[in-house]
Amino acid sequence: MARAGRRQLRDALKAGPQIECEIVGVKVTLLDGDQHENDSSEMSFKTCAAKAMREEVLPGAGLVLLEPVMNLEVELPEEYLGAVTGYLARKRGVITSANTGSGVTVIAAEAPLAELFEFSSDVRSMTQGNGTFTMHPLAYRQTPSDIQQMLLSQ
Repeated sequence: MARAGRRQLRDALKAGPQIECEIVGVKVTLLDGDQHENDSSEMSFKTCAAKAMREEVLPGAGLVLLEPVMNLEVELPEEYLGAVTGYLARKRGVITSANTGSGVTVIAAEAPLAELFEFSSDVRSMTQGNGTFTMHPLAYRQTPSDIQQMLLSQ
């Protein structure tokens, strides 16, 4: 029983309670359980684990929704600096540095991946095809509460 129960609890953490994203950083201890020949099955353990997570464990766990944040480096002619920095600010981006030399500006920034799906075409458009960028994963950070509420209420 203990092995099957632990497996079902781990599976319940992989699916998440509402938006089906994996729950990490949670430790759950299975204290007791019984297995009966007549009414114990894999499905019954799965149902019990999911219900326990949803109703007992997760509501008191203080969960937060994390989102991937990307590290950006944008190279562009300096006359487009205002347009690109304004765009990044609207996309919840944070400029960490901007260096200008010989008419070219290199911006280092961080922004949530969810905000960057149109970034490639938008940079080309804002810089008339003269801007380039690189993007790399940086970290997972807590999603702002208004966005978290919107996602959880869907």
